[in-house]
Amino acid sequence: MSTYHAAFRCAAGCPGEHSIWQPIYHCPTCGGLLQVVHDLDALRAPERRRRGCARSTTATSATAWPYGSGVWGKKEWVCPEIRNENIVSMDEGGTNMFWAERVRRVRSGSRICWVKQCGNSHTGSFKDLGMTVLVSVVKQMIADGAGVRAVACASTGDTSAALAAYAAAAGLPAVVILPASKSLGGAARSAARQRRARASRSTRTSTAAWRSSSGSSRRTASTSRTR
Repeated sequence: MSTYHAAFRCAAGCPGEHSIWQPIYHCPTCGGLLQVVHDLDALRAPERRRRGCARSTTATSATAWPYGSGVWGKKEWVCPEIRNENIVSMDEGGTNMFWAERVRRVRSGSRICWVKQCGNSHTGSFKDLGMTVLVSVVKQMIADGAGVRAVACASTGDTSAALAAYAAAAGLPAVVILPASKSLGGAARSAARQRRARASRSTRTSTAAWRSSSGSSRRTASTSRTR
């Protein structure tokens, strides 16, 4: 079976590969972004494909750690070099498919339209699916002696929610940076949505309490009249 490996490469096309198991933040040639590139030939190897397919077909009912996860049930295709003891997982993935009749009629032009709602998770963020891999890689780097003290991101929404949750699960400090020139507006909108959601929950709770109290009063009055 081919030996699998993944590496960082410059998103702009600069030559060279950089190990995913070493801290690196930008392309050393141009200073641009890096992206993870998988060894697709190794992933296509018949033995790895058989193992991955077998794992995938049983993952949804798996109870052996960590293969119940919608991500790690496909470990052979995601990052087979991760040792299981370093995987940081909260059973992400496996979220529901929703029948989207209105979208089908108005937009898709198809007879069938299902929507995968990856936000139905413990963090509300679809980025849990990638963050479980990132934080697991960091945990393994630390276990192997890398001097990583924290994880960080610049985000006001999905990335920060997922990073904070998975860093906490791994016992790692998390730092969320809000660039004033780009993200502060998003942060304010996110905070406003959270305030509205809290206010809505509070209103529903108060309404339910009022209805319960009102119903009790009416039942008491009715009982008094009956007597």
